[in-house]
Amino acid sequence: MPDEQGLISRALEGEAAAFEEIVRMHQRGVYRVVAAMVGNAHDAEDITQEAFVRAWRALPGFRAGSSLKTWLTRIALNAACDHLRRQRRWGLVALSAREEQTLASEAAGPEERLMSRELGERVAGFLAQLPERERTIFALRFSGGHSLAEIAEITGGANLNTVKTHLYRALAKARERLGEARGGGDE
Repeated sequence: MPDEQGLISRALEGEAAAFEEIVRMHQRGVYRVVAAMVGNAHDAEDITQEAFVRAWRALPGFRAGSSLKTWLTRIALNAACDHLRRQRRWGLVALSAREEQTLASEAAGPEERLMSRELGERVAGFLAQLPERERTIFALRFSGGHSLAEIAEITGGANLNTVKTHLYRALAKARERLGEARGGGDE
């Protein structure tokens, strides 16, 4: 793994290739978190790109010794939240989970597409119903693979117990929702 601090120093000196390497190192993780937040692959790609543009502009304010991963994720979360607020304000509707799953699984057979589509709809529906704080923490933990301590830092220095509480609530809602979905399918 390249030396992040060295890449940051080179990027601050104007070396675009150094920042491109930072993007390559962190793009996949940032995208996963953003996609979980917005539920739409196309929007997630745009927001991820916007987040890295914001990071490039904000790089002079990055504190040496801080975690680049958490800093980039925080910027991406802010961009995703801005996007969600704009959507709510303007009443915009993104591709449905069904359309996303269909586009993503064109090569799969009909049974696999149906199962994937149904799961995608349930997950997207579940995430959309969570309050923003719980959705953020859920996405960071399960889509981004962040530790609870990292999540606390990313979410603005939240208390670790607060992060645990929000995650517990989101998981309880997921169990309840999945239990309802399973119970309804047995009839």
